Amino acid sequence: MRGYSDITRSTSSCVHFVEAQKVDEEELRELKAELDAAHIRYAYVDCRTLLADPEGTCDAVSVAVGAEHVPYGEQGHWVKLWDDMISLSTELPGLVIVMDHADQLFNVDRSQIFSLTESFLIQFHHWLEKKKPCHLCFQMSPHPQVAKVFATR
Repeated sequence: MRGYSDITRSTSSCVHFVEAQKVDEEELRELKAELDAAHIRYAYVDCRTLLADPEGTCDAVSVAVGAEHVPYGEQGHWVKLWDDMISLSTELPGLVIVMDHADQLFNVDRSQIFSLTESFLIQFHHWLEKKKPCHLCFQMSPHPQVAKVFATR
């Protein structure tokens, strides 16, 4: 598949499932420079930190993206996440969410990944209409360069 290609663009191809062999270290470094130059926010979540408490996925993502009303920690929290993401679409020039080691969370509690994906897609059109990039990337097999690039600003 396409790996992290096009995450600097506003495109309807907004959900990425990335395998390690699709990660080119030089391309990632160039991509980070491009994201930084465009002031596109990238949010990194290491899914291994969620394995003991998968219910914390929504809060972890909300903190990583810089949502306004975190932590949610209550019923209907996914709705609150997409509401905050809609607000971010008016404030930010773009957003990329990287869920590293996502395969492990899929294996423990795939309902969290499905709820995240659904919430992301519900709010996505706000970014697309503004021609702002917004991407959700699931790193499905480990590659050390992903954390080096996206876990630091």
